[in-house]
Amino acid sequence: VDNAGVDLDLNFAKLDGVEGRDLSIKLPFTAGGLSELRLQGKVSDDLADVMALLSQTNLSQSVLKPFQSWHVQGAADASFELILPLSEQDAAEPYFNLMLAVSDTDLKIDDLNLSGTLVSGVLNYDTEKGIYNSNFDIKAFSGRAKLDLFGNVLASGALAISANVVGDLDLQDVMVWQKLPDLLTDATQGKVAFNADFAIDAERSGVIKINANTDLFGASLALPKPFSKTANIKKPLFLTIDLSPEGVDVTLKYDQKYRSKLRFSELGFYGGQALINEPEDVSFVISPGLSLQGQLVHVELAAWRKLFSSPEESGIPQPLRLAVPEWLSYVSLIADQIRLNEDNLLNNAKLE
Repeated sequence: VDNAGVDLDLNFAKLDGVEGRDLSIKLPFTAGGLSELRLQGKVSDDLADVMALLSQTNLSQSVLKPFQSWHVQGAADASFELILPLSEQDAAEPYFNLMLAVSDTDLKIDDLNLSGTLVSGVLNYDTEKGIYNSNFDIKAFSGRAKLDLFGNVLASGALAISANVVGDLDLQDVMVWQKLPDLLTDATQGKVAFNADFAIDAERSGVIKINANTDLFGASLALPKPFSKTANIKKPLFLTIDLSPEGVDVTLKYDQKYRSKLRFSELGFYGGQALINEPEDVSFVISPGLSLQGQLVHVELAAWRKLFSSPEESGIPQPLRLAVPEWLSYVSLIADQIRLNEDNLLNNAKLE
């Protein structure tokens, strides 16, 4: 204690089970008395305990608010600085700076129903700057990726979270995550490189937008022509996922020819529309079941029958009919040719 104020140094301290070290507490004197409290230090503990401690502060309504549905567990090292105004006449807001380093940390995001691992990474947060110089090496969907995280402070004081992600993943794992029909999921194999970005709505809880693209090199699609694809061929895929508390909308553009918009609820696939070589855009109105419309050059009916048939029906001669899955509500396809079997070929046919 001197004329400048109170200065207290602590080598070690514990608060709510979280271990802190190299702590410095300063209370500067001013003409009006004590103007502010300055606290600096370092923390080494389990990240879940550190986040639980931070959530008891005003940070729960700022930097932590967009991450309320994120759960973490693993080693963490942090350094921080807190400046807390003490004078009632001082209108200044509290200042907080945090540098958080993580390694081998389990991550679960309830809003996305997504689990992964933060292999390593650093988070930098400042009351005035937001989130900056923050990046993570992550494992998810049987692949690895680098995530750059940003957080801009809005005029309202809310934090707008966004990120860029570059890496690779197993495409079938993604389809299982999004609860796509088994017919599509089972036909997909392989790992692909991708680029993605996402944004968390600063004002509405649980609202997230994800954009992703890949050339699908390395993935195969075991569907009848013209939808089949081998692993050594590149075909561009653009994907947008809109998440809200009401459900998930998935908008897809594949190989410049195929477009779709699908909706999923807690119960799984709800409905949507898929267009093949059609000039118009997909509808904004989504009805139950899948509506399939388009134009094809050639259709092999036997291949589609085999795809829709159950395993016990395989190899058994069947009547000339196509069993329609329950999730398919409407079909309108025009084909230049439809081969019914080896002996029968239809020209300029329409399937409804």
